[in-house]
Amino acid sequence: MSTTTAPQPREAGGQYSFKTHGEAPVALGAAGDDTITRLHEFADAQPGSTEGRGLANQARLSAAARNIHEGLPGAASFTLDKADGGYVVARAWDTRGYQLGEDDREYIVKHLREAGVGYIHTPVGLAEARRWEPDAVSPTSPKITSKGRTVFVTLPDGVVVDRTSKSNNYTHAIIASPENTDVVRKLALVEADEHRKEVDDIDAALAEPLKIRSVQRVKTTGDPDVNHQGEPVYYNHEYRAYSTDGKRLLKTLRGNSKQETQGAYDEDGKYHPDRIEKIFPAMKAALKERRNTVQGYVDKAMSTVEEIDNGTYNAGTWSAWGFSASAANAEKTARSSMNHAPARTFSAVEIDK
Repeated sequence: MSTTTAPQPREAGGQYSFKTHGEAPVALGAAGDDTITRLHEFADAQPGSTEGRGLANQARLSAAARNIHEGLPGAASFTLDKADGGYVVARAWDTRGYQLGEDDREYIVKHLREAGVGYIHTPVGLAEARRWEPDAVSPTSPKITSKGRTVFVTLPDGVVVDRTSKSNNYTHAIIASPENTDVVRKLALVEADEHRKEVDDIDAALAEPLKIRSVQRVKTTGDPDVNHQGEPVYYNHEYRAYSTDGKRLLKTLRGNSKQETQGAYDEDGKYHPDRIEKIFPAMKAALKERRNTVQGYVDKAMSTVEEIDNGTYNAGTWSAWGFSASAANAEKTARSSMNHAPARTFSAVEIDK
């Protein structure tokens, strides 16, 4: 394998000259002409290659040079060294003379391989060397276009999900499994039981004289002085209705010190924000409306249980809930997602290479 020395500035504008043994470096000029010429020469020098092959690939080689120059604007040059019958981008430098990392060298290799430049190894320390073949390129390898960098992840059910970004270099995806129907059923039963208790408490409270407590409150900056019709809003008192045992708060209405509410429900359960009514009839109407709402929660939960029991429940499919440029952040997101969807399992996986 050849050896290289760090580049030395030749002139202003980011151009560099090199001392090297073996393969000469490829310099990335401002217009990319030097790069294109060297790539053509490199392609023609491959075993079994002809001058015609290099000329035929000129458009693709030129595109590769432009993509390298545009995608790595800080890059100044790189070297192509022989290794095990192929080549490797063993060194690459930026315009300040510092060596580029493995990710940037892999970026260079990617565009050379896509341009059809014979045998190209991946950078030192990464995957095994492999020969570039057009048909062998994975359809789910990351792709860079004018819209940004598109990455892909293959879900366990075989579905491929993609995400494109111009600013984020995504490396991991947060994968969500379908819902565990056993967990869904248990959660639905718990929810139904809790809401039934509230329905029973409301029924018991309405069957007796309401227990309402008045609490004076301080007007906050979030309280408007008038409603949408310009009428004063009575927010200096809260009226709280409790269950018969006094332990559960059932409903809170706001009003004034005269036991009048600002906003009330009518007989059909429709809320009128500008309606002023005495607290007791207003609270009864509000509790009836709340009961109807909570009973709907019970019915929905029991419907879920019934669907699971008869096999018609839709547990969803595998999906990608998000993408991350960091393995640590992906793991953190996967753990926190359990709070929002406890019936699913979440995992952070690497995107397709």
